[in-house]
Amino acid sequence: MIDIGQTAVPDLTYAQYNSLAQAFDFNDINELVTDQINLRQQTQRLSQEVAADREERLNYEVAARFLGEHPEFPNSPEAINALDAVLKSNNVEYTPGNMSLAHAAAVRDGLYAALTQEEIAESMGVPPRTTRPTPPP
Repeated sequence: MIDIGQTAVPDLTYAQYNSLAQAFDFNDINELVTDQINLRQQTQRLSQEVAADREERLNYEVAARFLGEHPEFPNSPEAINALDAVLKSNNVEYTPGNMSLAHAAAVRDGLYAALTQEEIAESMGVPPRTTRPTPPP
């Protein structure tokens, strides 16, 4: 007996579905359908992971370009938060150009101080310059 809302598959169609499933090395149509559902879920999960990885890579590329263009940026948690606050308060995207403008505004407004040439050299592992006394004649 078929309940209300239940669909029935004619016996011939069901037999064809089972034959198709067995041709693909499944025991029956239910196993094939379950496998397809699992594959779709896995594909959807992988698509979400790829999209998240792509976005993270893009963020790293933008940050790396900004840091390459602005070695005077302190790159401390406080400076990053201040730069983020300026970008968010102006409702702009995180692009190297916008980050440059936000950096200039943050330095101008005293949210953080830009690194000096000596601090930049030190942060890059360049030994500090030492001046030697002039040898006597």
